[in-house]
Amino acid sequence: LKELNHILDLSSYLLKPVQRIMKYHLILEKLLKYTPERSSKRRSELQAALDIMERVPRYANDAIHLMGLEGFSGDFEKLGQLVLQESFLVFVNGQKKGTQRQVFIFDNALLFSKPVPVKASSKKS
Repeated sequence: LKELNHILDLSSYLLKPVQRIMKYHLILEKLLKYTPERSSKRRSELQAALDIMERVPRYANDAIHLMGLEGFSGDFEKLGQLVLQESFLVFVNGQKKGTQRQVFIFDNALLFSKPVPVKASSKKS
């Protein structure tokens, strides 16, 4: 992109389409609202599309968390479909402050992880 004299980097150009995808369900809701009841086939198709698009943000969030896993040497394919991922706090021996953990629930397995601290970037003086 720099060779084409674009000011922004690639990730900046990709942000807008991702934001747009997250809003598709709003468009589908309006279409469904204004589609006449007598158009049952169109309404059912719109409802099916809406059901899918309402799940997209969750899938995107799950994918981001999976990509952030480090040190897992297994095969994700063998774990099955990801059903749910969520963060939670673990309290050990009466700790007042919990430790954050992430759980990934797959069809065939549970995977627990802990956050990896972000390394400070080396600063040049």
